[in-house]
Amino acid sequence: LRVTGTLDSSNNVVTTFATVDMPFPRSQLLEQRIVTHVQQALGAPAPPPTPATSLATAINALTSEIQRGHSEAARRHAQGSTKTPQQYYGSLLTVIYNLTRATGEGELPELFSIVASSPKRQARRAIETHLASIAFQCKLQPLIVTTRMTQCLTQADFAHYQLDDLDGAGFHPFMTTYRDPAHQAMLKAEFQVYDALQEGRGATREEIRDLKDLEKLQLPLKAIEARYCLEDFRVLLHALLGQDHMVTRNWRYLLDDWQVYERDIYEILEETIMGPAQAVRWLQIRVSIWFTDQMQSAA
Repeated sequence: LRVTGTLDSSNNVVTTFATVDMPFPRSQLLEQRIVTHVQQALGAPAPPPTPATSLATAINALTSEIQRGHSEAARRHAQGSTKTPQQYYGSLLTVIYNLTRATGEGELPELFSIVASSPKRQARRAIETHLASIAFQCKLQPLIVTTRMTQCLTQADFAHYQLDDLDGAGFHPFMTTYRDPAHQAMLKAEFQVYDALQEGRGATREEIRDLKDLEKLQLPLKAIEARYCLEDFRVLLHALLGQDHMVTRNWRYLLDDWQVYERDIYEILEETIMGPAQAVRWLQIRVSIWFTDQMQSAA
C-alpha cells in the first residue's frame, strides 16, 4: 500500500520498494479510496482522518476489528470444546462417583474437571501439571505421568483382573515404579517426542518402540526405591480420590509409619534381593482388588 500510494516528482506511481522511503507526497485520492473501503468493511465510519494519518488510521481500525473477531472466535471455540465431567465421562461417571464417594460433580476431585476441560492431545501434560502441584503440597518430588496413567485417568479404566500382569491394565503402585535419574531424563525426552506426536507430527516405529521400552515396569531392588514408588502412588491417590478419602488417608498413614520405623523396615526388606519388590507387590494386590471391586459394584 505504501508503494502504490507514493508518487515520484513527475507524479508517476512508484513501482519499486527501493524508493518507498523517499520523501515524495502520497496519492491522496488513493488513500481516500482505501479509507472509504475500510469504512464500508467495518460498517461504521472511521475517526475523522487527517492528510498525514488517514490511511494509517483506517488500517489500524481494520486491524483492531479483525483482532476482536479472532478473539471472539477463540472464546467461542474454547467454550465449545470445554466439557464438564458428565459430558466427558458419560456413563463412566457412575464408576468415578463410586470410587470417590462423591454425590455430584461439585464434590469430585479437581482432576476430573481438568481432564474434561483439557484438549485430548494435551491431557497428559495437564495431568502432569496437576500432579506436580499436589506433590508440592505433600512435600514430595513430582512424578512423570506415563501414557498408561493418562489412559487410566482419561478413560476411568481402573480395574485389574489379571493381578500378575503388572505392565498391562490396572491402577496400582507399580504404575509409579522407581526410575533412576538417568532413566527419568530419557523418559522425559521421549515424552517431548510423544507430546509433539499428539500435536500431529508423524511417529516412526523406532520412536514408538523406544517410548514403550522406557515405560516398562522396573522392580524396586532397594528399600528406598520401594518408598519412592509408594510416595508417588500417594500423589496419584490424592489426585484421583481426594486427600480426605479413606484409601488416601490410610496410604498416608502407611508412609508415616514407614518413616517412623524406617531403619527396621530397611533391614527386613533388604535381607533378600526381592524384598522391596515383594513389599510393593503385597500392597499392589490389595489395591488392585479394591479398585476392581469398586468398578464391578458400579457396573
